[in-house]
Amino acid sequence: MKHSVDPVVRAASHEAARRGGKARSRQLERPSADPLSPLEVADLDLETVAGLKTYLARALLKLAGLPFDVRVANSIAQLATAQRNALEASDLERRLASLETQIGGKRAA
Repeated sequence: MKHSVDPVVRAASHEAARRGGKARSRQLERPSADPLSPLEVADLDLETVAGLKTYLARALLKLAGLPFDVRVANSIAQLATAQRNALEASDLERRLASLETQIGGKRAA
């Protein structure tokens, strides 16, 4: 579709885009209707894969209880990807530890 060269049409289009942008920014600035209690993390070591996996799982559970809108859906998608990556890393660490044990056991024999 070709953009109009008519100044009246261009001005109307610009104004509509401006109003849409303002409406969107107001929507993103409004506080959540259902604020969540803080996520309990004092018992977690977030510098380990296990602690991070637990943290992400707790965050996903909290998000799942929110009214489903675009922001919640985006947050869930991002956390699910991070959780998947943490699970994959955890599996690789477990497999590596197993191999190291097998190799170490053979060398010691």
